[in-house]
Amino acid sequence: MSIPSSSSVLITDINYASLVLGAYLAQNGISVFMIDNGESIPDNTIFSFDSYALQFLKEAGFQHQQSFNDIFSESKNIITRNLCNISWQTQLSTKQQKGLLWDISLIVNGSSIKHESKTVINGKELLIADNENLTIKNVAILSWKLEGILNNYIHSDILMNQKDEEALLKAYLLKDDSLSSKLRNLFSKPKPSDINLRESKTNLHLSQDRTIEAGDLIPNLDIYDEKTKSMTSFDSWFVPGSLYLIILGTTSQQNLFNIAKWIKTNFPIRLFYIPYSERNDHIFRFFKVVDGEKKTIIIRPDRFIGLILDRIDLEVLDNYLCNFLFFKTKNGMNMPRKFYTSTSSAEILLEEGSKP
Repeated sequence: MSIPSSSSVLITDINYASLVLGAYLAQNGISVFMIDNGESIPDNTIFSFDSYALQFLKEAGFQHQQSFNDIFSESKNIITRNLCNISWQTQLSTKQQKGLLWDISLIVNGSSIKHESKTVINGKELLIADNENLTIKNVAILSWKLEGILNNYIHSDILMNQKDEEALLKAYLLKDDSLSSKLRNLFSKPKPSDINLRESKTNLHLSQDRTIEAGDLIPNLDIYDEKTKSMTSFDSWFVPGSLYLIILGTTSQQNLFNIAKWIKTNFPIRLFYIPYSERNDHIFRFFKVVDGEKKTIIIRPDRFIGLILDRIDLEVLDNYLCNFLFFKTKNGMNMPRKFYTSTSSAEILLEEGSKP
């Protein structure tokens, strides 16, 4: 096949993690070029993906996720369908950064071919040991950052904390199994999620309660949908790939309108408003929202909680989005369509001249 002269992302060393990343980026309009030294990758590995991994894979476009061959076959279809390329028997010889681009030399059938790319990813470095579920979390944490940078609504500074967050995932493979640690765990309060990014500088916890903290995965709570008059779940509402702002607690229509308008003007966020109701009392008890008070929660595109705030404060939200997640304000830029696709009756989509 012909080698493209340029790409937005060059991914070397093809494995299930790099295939998932390539498919996710290609689905979101990124020009992806994948290369590998070999001719193909025969692999009969059967995966035991957890619910997080299965949900992320579904959002990345995968319908079958049980084996490596499933991932391999579907990712090739996704990548080529989105006009991206995979090249076998191709080796990265040299790379040199020149300005905002990498000047790359590829070896194909003994010949040297020039290529330019904005980003170079080593597929082997995406793997976290032989743990497929931690690996998929690592891919999920990286994928939205790369997609946002390359689609020009996130500043590249977001990658400063990528290695730290990857290290937090790897730390779960090195847990202390000593007796003292086990005894401490017997008397400690259970965490909402075993895996968390609480120590990441990308998160901000501004709540007096620490039952659940910024850096935890958003739990899959049941929730009553007032429009459909049926029970659904957070997993159905908050899918990977989008940034969410949740307002818990009753507020005025005018205040809600002002928040929605501020979001529409500045940031690619999907706003969910959950006023108090008896059917959803368990959600307010879980997040420790006392009667008459409000809580603001931002869920990152990888489904980790980025911010928990015990009030509604647009100045704090603006600071977090710009200086922690490094989102750029819209300023007329075209945002990806995923930020404007309604998923539930709780989501507020502000139309010109309308109020929620």
